Amino acid sequence: MGDGEKETITISSCPVCSEGHEYSVIVTRSTSIGLISLDFGQSKQQPRKKRVTRLFTCPTRNENFQVTLTFLEYPSSPINSIEVEK
Repeated sequence: MGDGEKETITISSCPVCSEGHEYSVIVTRSTSIGLISLDFGQSKQQPRKKRVTRLFTCPTRNENFQVTLTFLEYPSSPINSIEVEK
């Protein structure tokens, strides 16, 4: 995995076993300095929602299931990858 930020995802009701689980995902972003727009020190960047679908494994039954996640993505730091930590 790359040098990304670790974020915790909580699934309150697993579709496989109905229990709650926590997972870590690694979000890797790049920096595009040329896209940064400043106006008196405040950024005009408008984030957009990036939706991705990833496979998670139920730790109780060891079965995979899909989850669609939504992240905010800014023009100056687009998301390169989102990986579920094993």
